[in-house]
Amino acid sequence: MQTGGYAVGALGPTVLGALHGGGGAWTPALVLVLGAVGVLGASGLAATRSRPRS
Repeated sequence: MQTGGYAVGALGPTVLGALHGGGGAWTPALVLVLGAVGVLGASGLAATRSRPRS
């Protein structure tokens, strides 16, 4: 898992740089980052929500 996490993390600068280079602006890269933050935030809330005990 740690190796996979580092591999995915290492792709971040490359992907953001490609988006910046292809689009000519930072807007596409920032939209991608904000989308990832939204997904991580929603999954974090879902993972920590209280569940009724049976």
